[in-house]
Amino acid sequence: MARSIRGLAALLVSLCLLWGCGGGGGGATPPALTLSPSSLTANQQAGTSSTLTVRATASDPSVFNSTVYVVIVDSQGVLTDSLDLTEIDARTFAATIHTQPNLSIGRHQGTLQIHLCRDAQCASEFPGSPVPLPYDFTVTPGPLKATPGSGLTLLASTTEGALNALDVTVQGVFSTGIPDVDKRLVYLDVATAQKLLVTPRVSSLGVFLSHMEATDPARQRIAAALPQLAVQTWLDQAVFYKSVKELYNRIFGALGLVIGVIVVFVVTNAMAMAIIERTREIGTLRALGTLPGQLIRSLALEGLVLGGAGALLGSLIALAVSMMLLWFPVQMPPPPGRSTGYPLQVVIDGGLYGATLLAMVLLSMAASAWVARRTVRKPIVDALAHV
Repeated sequence: MARSIRGLAALLVSLCLLWGCGGGGGGATPPALTLSPSSLTANQQAGTSSTLTVRATASDPSVFNSTVYVVIVDSQGVLTDSLDLTEIDARTFAATIHTQPNLSIGRHQGTLQIHLCRDAQCASEFPGSPVPLPYDFTVTPGPLKATPGSGLTLLASTTEGALNALDVTVQGVFSTGIPDVDKRLVYLDVATAQKLLVTPRVSSLGVFLSHMEATDPARQRIAAALPQLAVQTWLDQAVFYKSVKELYNRIFGALGLVIGVIVVFVVTNAMAMAIIERTREIGTLRALGTLPGQLIRSLALEGLVLGGAGALLGSLIALAVSMMLLWFPVQMPPPPGRSTGYPLQVVIDGGLYGATLLAMVLLSMAASAWVARRTVRKPIVDALAHV
């Protein structure tokens, strides 16, 4: 299903998983793409699928100004056809791929080949193509050593309080990332669950949405269409999530307050030292006829320039670090109670950057003006004799 594409942002929109394909560049030509991570690793239980993210940076973005055909060669068939893209900048994008849920138990090693072609038949490739992407996937049995196709017997209490057993066939194995939940959670179709519990009723119905922003509109539509039912969003039922979020807000709020106080004292002290050390200079200007108001405005302007320059430099450093974390993803270790890690996501908030710059500029100006007000009002003789 190869299609022609234009531009870096759509580089991997057409994903071709082929069972063997020739071609490729060679020699000392640098690769057309720089991949991060340079190899894929995953550990998954039988019947589950792992989600992996790869960041690709074009060595020569001008190549993608023309039509490019992309073929990803998956000779072992370890990936699904699903692919999600997120553009990072003009030459970098993130591709999210998924492993097959029906991989056999054991270790799967190989190399994916990413071909950048000039035509749909891939008869001619761009310099630096193909780009290799090694992988190493390990598939382990589930907690019950259940694999797709094996049989299980489910035992549950019916709505009348009696015990009922039902033989089922495993269709797949999944993992929530929480070991305690994985030991107890079973997904059944409605008819099988009703047969196990000996009841025709359904206690709750879940509606899954593709975007978080659609939650409230969907709740309003369902509540209007089914007024006899109680409609709750995920946030209404996420008591633990709300408790943890409130705890983190209090913790980081207290830390932010402490850091804010430290910043105020540091900036005030720095501007005070810069002005007090120039007391004799201020006395000389006073002796030459400079008014105190003129000196205060001049020193406040100096504080504005110094504070603004320092805040701008700090913002640029923070932005550079944030961009590096976007270009080179960092996988966080599993939190307590979970068996899988999660990717570190950095959000660049332009409003927060602007508010920080403005606050530092105003703080520097206020500190300079406050210290200068006390210094310029000293007697000229005392100011000239200051050591």
